[in-house]
Amino acid sequence: MSTDFTDTPPAPGPPTGIARLPRGHPGIAWMVVITAVAGLFVLRLFHPPTEGQQIDVFEIQARALVGAAGLGPGRGQIYQEARELDRGPAAQRLGFVVLAGELKGPDEALDRLNELKDLLNKDEVPHADEAEVQNARATAGILGRLYRDYSDGDLSAANVGEEDRQTLQRRLGWFGDLALNPRGGPNTAARAAVLAPAERAAVLDGVMVVGGLGAGAIGFSLLVLFAVLWRHMRARLTVGSPYGGLYAESFALWLILYVGLSKALALLPAGVPLGLEAGIPGVLSLAAAVAWPVLRGAPWRQVRRDIGWWAGDRPALEPFYGVVCYLAALPLVILGAVFLAVVMRLRQQWGGHDLFGPTDAPTHPIVDYILHSGWSGWLQALFLASVMAPLMEETMFRGVLYRHLREATGRMGRPLSVILSALLVSFVFASLHPQGVLAIPVLMALAFGFTAAREWRGSLIPSMTVHALHNGMLLAMLILTAG
Repeated sequence: MSTDFTDTPPAPGPPTGIARLPRGHPGIAWMVVITAVAGLFVLRLFHPPTEGQQIDVFEIQARALVGAAGLGPGRGQIYQEARELDRGPAAQRLGFVVLAGELKGPDEALDRLNELKDLLNKDEVPHADEAEVQNARATAGILGRLYRDYSDGDLSAANVGEEDRQTLQRRLGWFGDLALNPRGGPNTAARAAVLAPAERAAVLDGVMVVGGLGAGAIGFSLLVLFAVLWRHMRARLTVGSPYGGLYAESFALWLILYVGLSKALALLPAGVPLGLEAGIPGVLSLAAAVAWPVLRGAPWRQVRRDIGWWAGDRPALEPFYGVVCYLAALPLVILGAVFLAVVMRLRQQWGGHDLFGPTDAPTHPIVDYILHSGWSGWLQALFLASVMAPLMEETMFRGVLYRHLREATGRMGRPLSVILSALLVSFVFASLHPQGVLAIPVLMALAFGFTAAREWRGSLIPSMTVHALHNGMLLAMLILTAG
């Protein structure tokens, strides 16, 4: 490896006419980008995820808790940890009644029902309209009869008819099935079917924690190694392209088209397949953004090299280099997750959230889709998360935007240029994601790993590979939990 930390010579540009080459309008482009990012940031800050999305997060959490209780002792302790979930809208609080009955017993479920009825009478539970309140009261009445039968030892719940059972299943979904199939009940097969996704969720949570800590330990060693050797590592990304300003325009164009097309397609009637609703904006905006520098006069061969659309020096090893950078970023991701947990805990202790509001954990709209979809929807989601998203996001963030910033700051010297460019690209990347403000540190840490792979290898193959693996693993775990 070279010990020279200076940039290697850039790929030669066109032989003549350099002075007449279009330099672009990066100032105008950045006004567009800053306006869009600030607008989305403020929108998400003051308009958190919808009630339905947060209830879906609650269901995922509840499944993991029920699975953990079924796999080992400690139901009482698990229930105490779950008590902070007893808030939010009526649907979440009704789900918690079922969770209380499963973890603590029917008498605890009845206590929680009485508390909920009192809150409904005082109009202290968030609701959209009076019809929602009436449905909640009716559902609470059915649960009351159900858990009184359980408390009296009648696990077949003779006082709950078939129509009421269907109402519970329709309104409460998985929670309704769990309520109708208690521990020791007569229908062991139905109980096993209800617990299967919960047990998978608990096992997957354990695997993720253990695997994450192990990978984080390996990553910490790699991070230290990078810190020691980085001045002696020859980076494949070199500055000197005359088209840096055009790439700012490309990113701004992509952002406008992607957001605009996404909002327009969201207005279409329900029933449009996810692959089309999310895929069309991605394909069209990406194609336009990549074509823009060529339309403005840049040679396609140079554009392709500038944005990382080439196989790299060692095509067979490029995915491996991406995994190395991903592992090295995991300690930063873990620190971001710890920071998130601390902030959420402090918000709870200091009253920084509505006690009766939904859970404030970061979430993604895909959770709602996965929980209420089947194999066709899951395959579409996997394609979008593991193919479309890595291709589009790596091209636009680590390819186009990072190239522009590295060219704009190249005179500062590589260390400062890399750090500033990586920070800004990672912040924009995290801010544009729908998980919310609290998730920004975690997403920025993840983006640092992708950016390091881009700087080190020049090609986007490493970052695309690990981006696809990361998204695919998380989505597969969610599907196994939901299935």
